[in-house]
Amino acid sequence: MVKKIFGVVVFVLLAYSFYLSFMPNYHYRMFKNEIKESMKIIRLTDDRKEVIRRVMRLTDEYDIPVTPEDIELEMVHDQWTAKLYWEETIEYFPFYPLYQKNIEFYVDTAE
Repeated sequence: MVKKIFGVVVFVLLAYSFYLSFMPNYHYRMFKNEIKESMKIIRLTDDRKEVIRRVMRLTDEYDIPVTPEDIELEMVHDQWTAKLYWEETIEYFPFYPLYQKNIEFYVDTAE
């Protein structure tokens, strides 16, 4: 009986760790695809503030910790390109800070 309970606890902790690791990567991939598509669509505007506003709307949608100052925009061949960099810290045991991992993300829409 004790072995079963221990096995279930270990399984739940592993599943929870996988979930904590998976979500930032999932948000990164979805955000990267979405921002590349957005940069193709918004190439008709010349307003830099409008482009930053749209990018910030996407960062809010995907819970990405980026400020407007972190966004590098430039116009290349009549198309906007954006570069973003951010870090997220994952606490695998939030009630007992035993292990933390920093994950770095980088998006470049010109690639």
